[in-house]
Amino acid sequence: MSAAHRLVLACAIFACACGAESAGGYVPKELPDRRGQPIAERAVPTPKEAAADKPPAPLARKMRRASRPTETRLSNGIRVLMLERHDFPAATVGLVLDRGAASAPSGVASLYAEAIRGSSGEHSRKDAFGYLRYIGATTRTWATRDAVSISTTALSPFVWGAFERVAPMMTKPLFESEDLADARTSARADAAIERERGTDKARAAMFEMLFPSGHPYGRTTSAWDDARYEKMSKNELESFQSMFVVAERVSVVAVGDFSPKELVRQLEKRLRGLPKKKAGVPPEPPPIQRPARARITIIDRKGASQSNVAIGFSGARRAEQVHAPLAILQSMLGRGLSGRLNLKVRGEHGATYGVHMRDHAWRDGGAIEVFAAIDTQATAKALSGLMTELARVRTEAVEDAELTRAKAHAIDSAIDVDSYGSLASLAGAGLPLDHWDKLEMAIAAQSSEDVQQAAATYLATDVAQIAIVGDADAIATPLRALNIGEVTIKPP
Repeated sequence: MSAAHRLVLACAIFACACGAESAGGYVPKELPDRRGQPIAERAVPTPKEAAADKPPAPLARKMRRASRPTETRLSNGIRVLMLERHDFPAATVGLVLDRGAASAPSGVASLYAEAIRGSSGEHSRKDAFGYLRYIGATTRTWATRDAVSISTTALSPFVWGAFERVAPMMTKPLFESEDLADARTSARADAAIERERGTDKARAAMFEMLFPSGHPYGRTTSAWDDARYEKMSKNELESFQSMFVVAERVSVVAVGDFSPKELVRQLEKRLRGLPKKKAGVPPEPPPIQRPARARITIIDRKGASQSNVAIGFSGARRAEQVHAPLAILQSMLGRGLSGRLNLKVRGEHGATYGVHMRDHAWRDGGAIEVFAAIDTQATAKALSGLMTELARVRTEAVEDAELTRAKAHAIDSAIDVDSYGSLASLAGAGLPLDHWDKLEMAIAAQSSEDVQQAAATYLATDVAQIAIVGDADAIATPLRALNIGEVTIKPP
C-alpha cells in the first residue's frame, strides 16, 4: 500500500471514530470553538429534556407611531398639506396644480410638465440646476388627467434653497426656445415608448372605446402623435399657465424633516406673488354615457406571441361613495397571484404572468379596467374565463372568509398617507385631508351584499369594452365564436 493510500485510510478511520463518539452522546473535549478554545464536555440533551427547555420570551413589540398629515392655508388662500417625518434629515416639497390633461388640448399638460423644468422669471436654467446638482437635490415633474406637479427633494438644511429654484418653474416659467426644444424631445420619446408597449396600446384603445368621441378621458395624457408636439406652440403652454396657475388652483405638499413654522414662512415669501384671480374654466366635455353593448377591438400585430387584453367598464367620479366596495372587488379579483382572475387564467390555463384590475376615479368620471398579457393561442379561452369570473361575482354572494381577507388587503393597498404622492393626489383631486380615514372606515363597514351590488352595477359584462393588441389572424375567429360582442380589426 502506498503512502498516499495509507494517509487516506487513516483519515477515514479518524472520521468514523469521531462520528461514533459524537453519536455516543458527547462532543470531544479538545474540539475547538470558533475562538480556538476547547469546548467543555457537554451532554447532548434527550428529546424529553429538549422539549422541557423553554425558548426565551419574545421581545416586547413596539409600534412605530405614524405621523398624521396636517393642513393650513397661506394668506393668499393656497392650500398647504404637511406631513412631518423626522426619522431622516431630508424633505420633499412641491406644488400641485389641480388641473391636468383633461382640462387642456391633447398633449399640452404633459409638454407643460416637461417644459417647466427650465428657466423661470427668477433663475436661469443653468443656474437653477447647477445649484440643485451642487446640493444633491432631485427634481420631478409629472402630469395626470387631473393634475400637474413639480417637486424637489433635498437634505433638510438645503430644502428651502432647492424650493427657491423650483417653485418659480411652476409659477413663472419662461418657456425659452432651448427649454421647449428639450421638452418636445423628451415628451416625444416617452410617447413613442408608450405607443409601442402592447399593454399601453390596448389600454389606450379601451379608454377611447369607453368614453364618447372628443372626451378628454378617452385620450392618453401624452400626445401619441409626433406631429402634435412639433405643432404645439409656446402660446398653448402660456395659455394653460395663465388660465390655471393661480392661488385657488395651486396646493403645496411637504413631506419629511421640516418645521411647519419655517415652512409657512418660506412659502409666504416664495408664493405671495401668485395671482389670486379666479381661474379659467375649460370647455365642457361631452356627457359620459354608458356603452350600449359589449365590443371587441383587435389592434393587429402580426406574429405576436401574446395578446395584450384590456377590459373596461364605466366607473365613478372620485367624490362618489362607491369606491369602498370597488376597492374590495379590486382586491378579490386582481389581488396579485391569489386574486380570482389570476387563479382562473394563470392557475387553470397557465396563459399569463398576471391579471391586474384598477379602479380609476377622476374628478369628472371614472373607469374600471382589467388587463393582462395572454399567450396568443389561449386568448379566447382566457378571455372567456375572465368574463365568467366577472359575471360570477355579480350573482354570487361573497363568503365571509374571503370578504375579510379582501377588506384587509384593500385597506393596506388604499390607505397610504406616508408619501408625497399620496398627499399630492389629495391636493390634485381637491379631496379633504381625512379622505383616507373615511375610506378605511367605509371599507371595513362593507357587507357581502354591498360588494355584490357594486359588482352588479359596475362590472356589467354585457357592455364591457374590450381592446386587444395581438395577431388578428390567430385570435379573431376564436373571439367571434365567444359571442361576447362585435369584433372589429384595426391596423396597428
